[in-house]
Amino acid sequence: MTQYTPTIPPVNQFSNLDLNALGSQFAALGGHGTSAHLQRIVEYAIYDATPKGYYDDLKILMAGGVKTWKSDEVNYHERVFGRRPLSATAGVAGNVTSQVIPVTSISLDSVTVNQLITYPNNQKATVIIVDKATSSITVQSLVGQLLPAVVANDNFSVQSTVGTDGTNRIDSYSRLETIERFNWIQEFARGTRFGRMEMYKYKNAGTTDYVANNKQEVLDQFRFDKANCYWNGTMGEGILDNGAKAKLMGGVYPIMLASGSPSTTTTLATLDDAVEDIVLSTEFKGVGYTRFLYATPRMLHALCQQYKRLLIRYDGGGNAKLAQLELDAIDMKSSLIVLTPMKRFEELSCFPAAFRDRLILVDNESIVPCMTWADTIVDETPDFATGINQNKYKDFLVDGNLSIEFYNPQGCGIINVQ
Repeated sequence: MTQYTPTIPPVNQFSNLDLNALGSQFAALGGHGTSAHLQRIVEYAIYDATPKGYYDDLKILMAGGVKTWKSDEVNYHERVFGRRPLSATAGVAGNVTSQVIPVTSISLDSVTVNQLITYPNNQKATVIIVDKATSSITVQSLVGQLLPAVVANDNFSVQSTVGTDGTNRIDSYSRLETIERFNWIQEFARGTRFGRMEMYKYKNAGTTDYVANNKQEVLDQFRFDKANCYWNGTMGEGILDNGAKAKLMGGVYPIMLASGSPSTTTTLATLDDAVEDIVLSTEFKGVGYTRFLYATPRMLHALCQQYKRLLIRYDGGGNAKLAQLELDAIDMKSSLIVLTPMKRFEELSCFPAAFRDRLILVDNESIVPCMTWADTIVDETPDFATGINQNKYKDFLVDGNLSIEFYNPQGCGIINVQ
């Protein structure tokens, strides 16, 4: 036995200050003793300090369901608006009853004889000749009227066809015009591995729920991978470390850029005007239909202040001290725009810094998530104990794939803030 003399207060190694578990932070910082006879107390549950809502956007965008593809590549078609204006390529003298107007070649696909066209000054004329050889149309004024002069780049509306009684022909025949688009399925996979003895010790001597949290982290990062590609995937062919090549999916933002979606650059001072202009420039569906404006919380807050800074923004009910600083949506009658916080746009490990100052207006119904099969989660792979292989480890694996069909990107828009 070890002999010692007790003191008040205790000043030797047989005191509370020197009775600390192995690995004690207090003992390490203060030079105090530790003992193997004392249990190191560790909270079992690992607190989840990761940002929440980092892939809530994927939940929203997939709320309408997922389409199953029969292959890893698909082509799809859009029906487009079946008329376009006629654009003059040169000037023509006016004050006449008939004119030969040179027009762009694409204009000739939108007009036939015996149609009414409308001049920029709202005057009308009938088309009597369509000449594709000279890329021109010949028009006749209405009875008792003279035609105005034409200048290059004048646009003429195609108002309607014109018929008369007693005829035996139809002059305006047409066929549906479509746009063909395509995208590719991208495959995703993540995993984690524990040796057989490692796992035995975690299960029998573990002090926290580390194994369960480790699996959840793999799943979370897998979802981040898919959500990031949903927004910013560039369709192409990737080269892997072993020289193999893989198909890469196209995401929302790169498809919008490639398709010429309306975009604008503005400042915070005029952000509200820019948003309203983009909304009005991208309306294709019925009056009042809903779209979503995705941006960082900071950017949406700045937008809300454009509408609320000079107005009363306090709860007028039972709690007059509650400041209502934000808006849920912008109702422009022709469109309802839901403000959707996208916190991950601030995360440099997921997006370039430019996304912090970018607002993306999206028609969620025009974007269809696609997979060839649903995500596969393998909790534990077989090891040598099963007799199947020689592996002295177990893997936790998750495998999946994703792409999108993005219809009519012109119904979506981009606002960049300087």
